[in-house]
Amino acid sequence: MGLRSYVERMSAALEGRALADVAHTLAVGREPQRVRLAVVGESASEVRRGWDDYLAGGQDLTGRVPPGKRRGPMRTLLPGQSAAELAELGAAWVAGKCELDSQLGRPVSLPTYPFARKRFWIALEQPVDTPAISTNGPVEREVTILSLLEGFDG
Repeated sequence: MGLRSYVERMSAALEGRALADVAHTLAVGREPQRVRLAVVGESASEVRRGWDDYLAGGQDLTGRVPPGKRRGPMRTLLPGQSAAELAELGAAWVAGKCELDSQLGRPVSLPTYPFARKRFWIALEQPVDTPAISTNGPVEREVTILSLLEGFDG
């Protein structure tokens, strides 16, 4: 799953939510990722149109923050900002030149970022006779980790 899948999921989640609440949650309720998309719109239908344009191959306000780049200065989404101001802010954000804060809306429940579906198994060299923690059920002997980071060299 990548940005395209997330945009598709977000389009469905936009239904029935205030646009200011969605913008606020995406600005302050999510960890910034390297691959970014900014869409400027005054209504849910304008935002959906921007997402549809992206899904059809348009990439006006998309970017990839270089690995290892430190976070830029904090900039704030404010009520009453013009479309031009928001477009400039979106361009700076997708380029990694700033991070976003918000004084719009309130947090709402939205889809989370997709996790990479990679499994990492830890093999036990010897059977475990006694669990380290008392449990009422069976002891798991395998550990599954969903990795959020693609290509982690750890």
